[in-house]
Amino acid sequence: MRGRQSARVRELVWDRMQGGAWPPGARLPAERVLADELAVNRSTVAAVYDDLAADGVLERRRGSGTYVSDTLWGVAPNWRRYLAAGASRPSAALLSQIRRARGSADLVDFTRADPGSDFWPTRELQQLWRDIDLGSVLAYAPPEGWEPLREAIAADMRRRTERVVSAASVLITAGASQALYLVARGLLAPGDGVAMECPSYYYSLPLFQSAGLYLWPIAMDADGLLPESLEAILREHRPAMIWLNPTHHNPTGTALASERRLAVLALARRFHVPILEDDAFAGLDFSASPAPAPLYGRDPAAGVIYVGTVSKSVAPGLRVGWMQAPDAVIRQLADVKGQMDLGTPLALQALVAGWLAHPARFAHQARVQALLGERLDRFHEALAPLGALGATGSRPSGGFYQWIRWPDGASDQQWLAAAQGARLVFMPGSVYGAPAGYARFNFAAWPPPLVRKRLECLARQAPVPAAARR
Repeated sequence: MRGRQSARVRELVWDRMQGGAWPPGARLPAERVLADELAVNRSTVAAVYDDLAADGVLERRRGSGTYVSDTLWGVAPNWRRYLAAGASRPSAALLSQIRRARGSADLVDFTRADPGSDFWPTRELQQLWRDIDLGSVLAYAPPEGWEPLREAIAADMRRRTERVVSAASVLITAGASQALYLVARGLLAPGDGVAMECPSYYYSLPLFQSAGLYLWPIAMDADGLLPESLEAILREHRPAMIWLNPTHHNPTGTALASERRLAVLALARRFHVPILEDDAFAGLDFSASPAPAPLYGRDPAAGVIYVGTVSKSVAPGLRVGWMQAPDAVIRQLADVKGQMDLGTPLALQALVAGWLAHPARFAHQARVQALLGERLDRFHEALAPLGALGATGSRPSGGFYQWIRWPDGASDQQWLAAAQGARLVFMPGSVYGAPAGYARFNFAAWPPPLVRKRLECLARQAPVPAAARR
């Protein structure tokens, strides 16, 4: 038994070193912490650490801990150069803990990236699908996208922004994620810097490390990014691009105010830096005041690349997104996309084009907005027991994520362990570059009675000091 446990510990240490989670110079978890994670004896972990130290793989430093040897840069990529840029990286241990929890039966998964099937226009899409002539949409698609869909999106953006938008400025992608990938690979070069909000969904993506990009985090408050923080980054680091998610920001749910949007555009013009605007949550407002118009609609200088998708507002499985940019940019990125996937499937593009023209589209959007607001109300009611312990969270204005700050005194690992005991899982804020003590919950994807039951259970098991329960 001891031999199998030792082999398991040794394999995990090597996997995390080779995968970059523990790069050279990184401090390893304390023996007791790793033993608890793997459900083995502490003496087993100590023996493996000692053996690897004898082999020169690890270094035991008295009074400090156990570290990966600084001489092992041939074992894993040199991630230190990227980590030094200032952007926090997701904790491999936390993500492993989340993946294990997701495999459990009867689990309420608050990490979901969609609001659930209650929000999908299934009946209308089924009818549209029956009306599609499959004989005309089973060939390869042009890399830039199906012309009728590009025209429909251009018309939609003309309505939303009152700008002159042509189909030639639209590129159809396999969701917003592919649009981000195309920009990183097709317009940026290794060593370029990218300024982005912190926290941000982007910090959870391996995209930037694989592309060799530096990340410069823009500070935020309860109203979104701070223009003065962006200005400082532009002055000191001269990033090649600014990536923003200003509307119903993922993960915090903030909507950047109009005056800050104008300040951001002014800074981008002054420093001659383009902006990528990720507007994946467009149309998902549920507050009394709709979110301000997108940056793209306020930028006559054509300095904004706009990214949209139907994955959040219609259904996640459609995997159809788009970007709008100057025609020359679209042509270059279409060439990159063509080399990658030979075009987004025509059948899905035809389905989305039909939806954009469907008479029920805006009625469905209104229903979704109302249901999101109702689910958020019920979620905040269910949060009351956790609020009594000191958890806090500002009400978002749209989307389907609630950003929560835990009461002080417990680690993210302890909260995840308590959540697993309550048969739920959430996404720690540190995955998105936030400091420890924050969490993102999808408030929309589960029935309110079930949400209330699980959050009440989490409150009973919450890892908070006894004094907080009085």
